Amino acid sequence: MIRLEQYKRIHRGYIRRFRQEDFIVSDNVTFGDPRDGYIMVEGQIQCLGGLNIDVVEKLKIISRGRRGDMRVQRSGYNYNVSVSGRGNRFRYDGVHPGHRRYDHAHEFDKEGRLVSDHDIHDEKEVPDLGDMIGKTRDFYWSPQFAQENGALLDDDFEDGDES
Repeated sequence: MIRLEQYKRIHRGYIRRFRQEDFIVSDNVTFGDPRDGYIMVEGQIQCLGGLNIDVVEKLKIISRGRRGDMRVQRSGYNYNVSVSGRGNRFRYDGVHPGHRRYDHAHEFDKEGRLVSDHDIHDEKEVPDLGDMIGKTRDFYWSPQFAQENGALLDDDFEDGDES
């Protein structure tokens, strides 16, 4: 459980950190108004390389203080990372009642086809938004992403000659 304002500060901190690294190109994630005991956090973060992070978080309102401050707890989430024009690369989801009993991850190939999925049993392995942006950044800098996008790796240069 966390104060909503603190949750927002943490969120802004993640965005600021990755903007300072020049990884985030734009961010339109917004916090919705309280409704039916929940606050929805939704939008997309666009990153270098045409990578997009679609964010959906459902915050349950646990309590409200006298001054209007709220305490919330994330009760559901979905982080989907895709490459513009190609499709999904990985997605992390919270528990789906009636579908999945555990948080879980899906991985996709460069054409966006599902290649694996697995449950996350250790609560310490459940990602937050900062983890997802970091994982997306690491993927951007990976040899795999460079190869898929036709970029030359350092090993492709001989004595500084690019020809």
